[in-house]
Amino acid sequence: MALDTTLSGEQADSYVTLAEYQARGAALGWTLAASDTADEVNLRRAAIALDVTYTWRGVIVQEFQAREWPRYTAEAHGYNFGAFGTMRDYPIRSDRIPREIKEAQMELAFLIQNGADPLATVDGLVKRKREKLDVLEEETEYFGGQGKPRYPAVDRLVRRYITGGPGQASMVRG
Repeated sequence: MALDTTLSGEQADSYVTLAEYQARGAALGWTLAASDTADEVNLRRAAIALDVTYTWRGVIVQEFQAREWPRYTAEAHGYNFGAFGTMRDYPIRSDRIPREIKEAQMELAFLIQNGADPLATVDGLVKRKREKLDVLEEETEYFGGQGKPRYPAVDRLVRRYITGGPGQASMVRG
């Protein structure tokens, strides 16, 4: 089943087309999945993961759109500094998906293909691990509780478009 990338579409399941993903993969030297169908599945899971992991600035454009982007009145933290050295925010157009959001989806899709599961809950993340070979000794210390896997490359791509960190801040839709 072909990807639906309709902006604000009620059935949209991806921010990027298969052709965009394959072109980026070729440009970065990625070996993608053996079939277009597998690549499409990975892109769908990546779009879902982006939507449920991050709390985005602004509000969705259409009430019943399937994806979290495009967004209305969203502002991204800019890296241009004004006359007095302050960081500026700038509006994001509501008729497009920012390049970084598309790149984040493609990065996640490639990670998923290689075994990552950004939708998984991880029990006991490893805090410290020590191994000894001679008399075979192993010690592992875990953080308590549950967490979500983190993907720093994806976090960096979307940081200008989120409120707080991944899943940290709440947002009220108006």
